[in-house]
Amino acid sequence: MKENVLKFKRPDTESIYERANISCDNGDYASALSSLAYESEKHPENADIHAHIADIYTELGLFENAVFQWFIYLSKSRKKYYIDGYNGLGANYYFLDNKILAGYYFKKQTECGDDTDCVYQDVFEDYIADMTDDIRNSYRVVKSGTREEKDEEILGKAQDLNDDNDHKGALETLGGILPDSPVYARAASEKARAEFFLGDDAATAEYAETAIEHGDNDPYTYAIGLSSLECLGREEDFKEFYGKFRKERYSEPSDVYKQLGTMCDFGFEKDAAALADEILSVNPNDANVCFIKGILSYNFGDRNSARSFLSKSYILSGSPIAKYYSAEVAAGTEDRFPVVFDLPERETEERLNIIKSIFEENESIENYSEKRLLDVAEWIFAGNNQSLQTVVGILFILRSDNEKFLGFILKQLLSPVISDEVKHKFLSMLCERGYNERVSVVYANIFKKVKIPAPEFAEENGKLFGQAFAFAFGRLSLVRDGGFEKFAEKAAEFQKEFLKKSSIEKIKSIPALACAMYLYSDTNYVKETMSYGFFSADEKEVKELLLSVIDGDRE
Repeated sequence: MKENVLKFKRPDTESIYERANISCDNGDYASALSSLAYESEKHPENADIHAHIADIYTELGLFENAVFQWFIYLSKSRKKYYIDGYNGLGANYYFLDNKILAGYYFKKQTECGDDTDCVYQDVFEDYIADMTDDIRNSYRVVKSGTREEKDEEILGKAQDLNDDNDHKGALETLGGILPDSPVYARAASEKARAEFFLGDDAATAEYAETAIEHGDNDPYTYAIGLSSLECLGREEDFKEFYGKFRKERYSEPSDVYKQLGTMCDFGFEKDAAALADEILSVNPNDANVCFIKGILSYNFGDRNSARSFLSKSYILSGSPIAKYYSAEVAAGTEDRFPVVFDLPERETEERLNIIKSIFEENESIENYSEKRLLDVAEWIFAGNNQSLQTVVGILFILRSDNEKFLGFILKQLLSPVISDEVKHKFLSMLCERGYNERVSVVYANIFKKVKIPAPEFAEENGKLFGQAFAFAFGRLSLVRDGGFEKFAEKAAEFQKEFLKKSSIEKIKSIPALACAMYLYSDTNYVKETMSYGFFSADEKEVKELLLSVIDGDRE
């Protein structure tokens, strides 16, 4: 992460932005984010608020969150202000070490005109300097690998084998790394991992202890070593091993969270609380440590501190898990909570049952409050279950007359972490429902705006042809930004000709009809030879439909 602290552009008059700046200057980023989020709800059309929120996330090192906010900014901005959004995206992708996307958005920035006033212009200059160095480095002569490099390669292969659950293969591969190798400690850790999954506690403990003795301090190695020592009943060895672990101090956030979680798993919650205090004294805005401290505070009976830490964690991260526990702590119905970044099992089941019962029409969506449904939706989209996300999309788009439900779906179209598969399905659903507006969508981290077309189908079998057109549009939106008017016109013409010359029984599937409709339109967005796979359609079915329109049915 870069050291430059990035400040907002300060307006001339007292404003919400100035108050947010003052909060940030005082280190109270949570208050700044909270006030800006509140302002955003009051003025959803205001793009600048999201630029300020993005700046805060950048200062906190939450670059993925910043990227999402810059996409929202672009979706609400007029084109002449895109330059700031492109600059912000270029900078944050650069901080994420994604030089390809950084280059893409910095190039888009320069295409907008005079960019000297952009907030992250210094980051753009750093990017140019880095790319120059990369070009120079590409011409350097590569010397033959040293022993360390060869052992690194062996270690990498073993790690891949462990990832693929071939733990015996990993152990055999690691046999090529000798005790005097510079990577021996990490190799011992990888052996411990393999033995752990093979169920050999004695071997796991031995390799874990060896790894730590030789200088490795991977918190996962400590965790599986402690687990094996506990299973073996080696109490004194367990205490000694844990004593070393407790003294470790990690710089990588993921290692810090693993250390805290492991302390809690083995019942050392007071040690975890003391470590959390130590971390927060240096970085009070670590959302995950705030979450852990909040749960621990509740378990120790300090409900006020618990609520404060959990609320702060939610404001900083937007995590629906932190939001849930913040509300539960306020209610105080439980004696204690486990320190895990997940919902309790009963709450998970209840949320899944809500979606299932509404989708299967066992219950009406009206039986649940708007807030409850949005909370469930936020939780589902924070995960990676595409099937559940699609179901929520169906339920909310069917109720697109509800501004909050519709707004939620439109926001997901901008999220870089939601799959393109889910997004193009949402665009298909919106098209089928007759939502003929210009929408913003991010495909493969590339921002675009798409006008949803409105073909004028005849009433006869109009629903079927509308479904096929919507399916085709959703797929085509992956490769096109616009120009769908001709496709919409030709699709309506296709319906007219098909119903005149053929029968509806000829249509075997929506993908085949969508593909035939597209090929008939002759819009050439996708080559004919690729179109069958693109639309997941059977080539024979498609050609039969096209022949029906061109020649009519032959008796």
